[in-house]
Amino acid sequence: MKKWMMTTGLVLLAAAATASPAAAQAFVGGLGGATFGTTTDFAFAGRVGVRIAPHVYLVGEAGRMRDVMPSDLHTLIEDGLASIPDEIGNVPINVDVRLQSTYGLGAVRVVGAGPIAPFVEVGGGAARLSLEVTASVAGFDLGNEVEDLVSSDDLDTTQPLIMAGGGLRLATGGASSVDLGYRYTRILVDNPKINTSLVYLGINFGR
Repeated sequence: MKKWMMTTGLVLLAAAATASPAAAQAFVGGLGGATFGTTTDFAFAGRVGVRIAPHVYLVGEAGRMRDVMPSDLHTLIEDGLASIPDEIGNVPINVDVRLQSTYGLGAVRVVGAGPIAPFVEVGGGAARLSLEVTASVAGFDLGNEVEDLVSSDDLDTTQPLIMAGGGLRLATGGASSVDLGYRYTRILVDNPKINTSLVYLGINFGR
């Protein structure tokens, strides 16, 4: 009888361990995904997290959003360039304008229990905005002219940011996991207003 009870207990413990994977005390990882709401592009970041309570982590992250320029500002640039062929004739125009954001942030993340668990996170930090312009007409470099067209102190500055998001954490074995997430980020500049969304895939390695 005792042997049967011991065997049953071991089976139940093994089943519980399988159903509830170990929560990582800390993790390191990275994420990558697509930004939209501004100009559609991509973003990537590295991050670390430390568990401070059951299901609660403090997370630090640093990364880059490749282009957070609002769509209406892109329209302004296109309208400005539209007059060039009328002035110099029908010649090829090549232009690439990006408003890059290099950022760092801290966040609080709350994660549910189970092998597939929801999570939410909210945080803030700072973003460094930098304008990158490449433009040419018939082989002539017009990068400076286009940059003058869209130049603004708000496009070459460091400003606060806030973010909130959530998604699903999928346990992949041990204390490691994969995130499928969405995030909204607001960079606190007045002109232009920068509100961008990110859908991403993240990988976390815990211990």
